[in-house]
Amino acid sequence: MAVVLVLALFFSAVAEASEPIRIEHENWMAVIEEDGRRHCGPRGYLFSNRKVPDFQLRVMREKSQAPCRIGLVSPFRFLDPERPVQVRIDGGPDLRLDVAAESTGQGSITIYTVTDAPTTKILLRRIRAGAWIRFSYFDPVGQRSSAVFSLMGASAALEAIGCRGPGR
Repeated sequence: MAVVLVLALFFSAVAEASEPIRIEHENWMAVIEEDGRRHCGPRGYLFSNRKVPDFQLRVMREKSQAPCRIGLVSPFRFLDPERPVQVRIDGGPDLRLDVAAESTGQGSITIYTVTDAPTTKILLRRIRAGAWIRFSYFDPVGQRSSAVFSLMGASAALEAIGCRGPGR
């Protein structure tokens, strides 16, 4: 009986250890994987001209010392790379992401990562100070689309994954 109890406790501890840690904030969630990868992003959206947005906004850290990166994660190729992708936070000036991002495939998903460090710093600083973020883009069919995400809880989620200070 004691051996069964010990084995049950061991297997439940192993199962719990492999699950990522999820920390919910106001409208954002931070996720910490067992291997040290971390990301955070909004749990929903304020507006989309589709039933659901084509992508999920994500701030990512691969290892504890790596700088934070901003990505748009999608289960398919959702934008036309020949046309502009613009980001606006709280009515501030637009930033162009198409000139600062590159796409990579990870299994069945596509990640559009902002590779330009100054653009990433500006976006992170504005995300910390903002209430909403709007993306405007053209899909591969040529239709203009947009999605607005809440930034409430973003600062706490960034802190949870280790993106400390504005623009880090």
